[in-house]
Amino acid sequence: MTKEEAAIKQELLEGAVDELNSTLLADCKDKIGKDSGQEMIEELKEASVEIDQDDEFTKATADVLRALGVKAKFKVKKEKKKKGKAVPKAKGEPKSNGNAKGEVIKFMSKLFGKGTMNRGKILDKCTEQFPEMKPSTFSTLLSDSKNPRYNKFAFLVEADEKGKLSFGGKS
Repeated sequence: MTKEEAAIKQELLEGAVDELNSTLLADCKDKIGKDSGQEMIEELKEASVEIDQDDEFTKATADVLRALGVKAKFKVKKEKKKKGKAVPKAKGEPKSNGNAKGEVIKFMSKLFGKGTMNRGKILDKCTEQFPEMKPSTFSTLLSDSKNPRYNKFAFLVEADEKGKLSFGGKS
C-alpha cells in the first residue's frame, strides 16, 4: 500500500470513527479513539453491534462499515445535490448524457461482482453494451477503479493472480 493509499484509508477510518462516535456513542464516555488503523478497525467492529436500523450514516461511512464486514442494517444519508448554473456548451460539442456514466458504473460493478473476467473481457462487454461511448471511457474507468483517489465504485478493484478483476476486500 502506498503512502497515499494509507492516508486515504486512515482518513476514511477517522471519518467513520467520528460519525459512529457522534451517532452511537454521543452519550458515552468511552468513545472510539484514533490511535492506529488496526485499533480503529477493531473498535469500529465492536461498536457496530450497537447499530440499529434507524441509525443513518454517510455513504463513505457505510462503505467503510460494509468493507469491514458489518452486517447490521442501517440507513444511508441522501447526499444533497449542489445547485449551480449550467455551463453552456460550445457550438458543435455533443451533449453528454450525464446518466450514461452511471449506467456504465452499474454495469461494470456487476461484472466486478462476479470476479470472473479480466480487463480485456470487461472492456469487450462494455463496448458491446454501450456502443455509443468511446472505448477510452471504459479503459479510464478501469484504471481509475484501482486508485482510491479516482475510483468511482463502492470499493477498490483488484486483480487476482490470473488477472481476474473483482472488488478488493469483499468476498
